[in-house]
Amino acid sequence: MTASAPHIVFFEDDDEAELRLEYIRLMAKHQNKFSPYEVAKYVFRDCRDPELRSQQAAQVWSNDLEVKEAIDDIIMGRNKTSDLDDKSQRLRVLKSIYDDPNTPVKERIAAIRVAAELEGEVIKAVDKKVTIRDNVALPQFTIMRYDD
Repeated sequence: MTASAPHIVFFEDDDEAELRLEYIRLMAKHQNKFSPYEVAKYVFRDCRDPELRSQQAAQVWSNDLEVKEAIDDIIMGRNKTSDLDDKSQRLRVLKSIYDDPNTPVKERIAAIRVAAELEGEVIKAVDKKVTIRDNVALPQFTIMRYDD
């Protein structure tokens, strides 16, 4: 007996795309506040057999790469104008910048640098004072040639 991949049961009167979009929107809006199951439970609250279907949706959609990317896109769009006050949110945004193949190389490198600074792996120089000393004696070398 082989286990099949989990799937979500949809009825004729269900709009699968609308339910999925609602799940994506709510996950992006309430990130880290509610579990995928709680969000799916809310999405399926007015549908037939909401308990089983919300469990299935939470399992399937929380592991679906397209759903994860859609959630990240919404978060990125929302966070461009707002303050990022949570360290994990900042790191998630920086990771998505780095992972985006359309991002220029300079921006990807900057994202790595900022993420490393946030993690405390790179110490940022705060105030660098350089003093130039005058009259510094340089060592003198004498090149001599000996004839054999």
